[in-house]
Amino acid sequence: MSNQHRLPKSLQRGFSTGLVTAFLASVLTGLNTDAAQQESSATPLVAEVERIIRVQISRQDMTVGTLAARLGCSPDQLTRRFRAEKGMALNSWITRERIALASSLLERAEHNVAEVGWACGYTTPSYFISVFRKYTGMTPLQWRREGDSLNGRRRTR
Repeated sequence: MSNQHRLPKSLQRGFSTGLVTAFLASVLTGLNTDAAQQESSATPLVAEVERIIRVQISRQDMTVGTLAARLGCSPDQLTRRFRAEKGMALNSWITRERIALASSLLERAEHNVAEVGWACGYTTPSYFISVFRKYTGMTPLQWRREGDSLNGRRRTR
């Protein structure tokens, strides 16, 4: 996949690591989700789109159009149903899920910011940093440092 994105050789390993990390994080998130939460009042369509997003959060080509096509409905229908049930736009929910995953990945020092961004479905580190800052009010590195100081942890990296 890193070849498809025309990344320099020096970044390909980090990109691949980020994708594997995102996959594993999404599987663990799915396993840790409370069964009662999974059996919410969401219709099958909305529940399925949430499941797809959580499992494939690292996909950079995830759009309302691709999700709708996969689910056999129109983008407008999916957007309306999602907003009616969740009270927010589907794109906003996807971004919120990506930022939540990024926040948890940043708690560990084993991944740099670029790897975390790729793991969360962002094509470039700069775009990831921009979106992360917009949603959290700080950069990923500030987030990591803030978490370190709040938790009294020390990083070896």
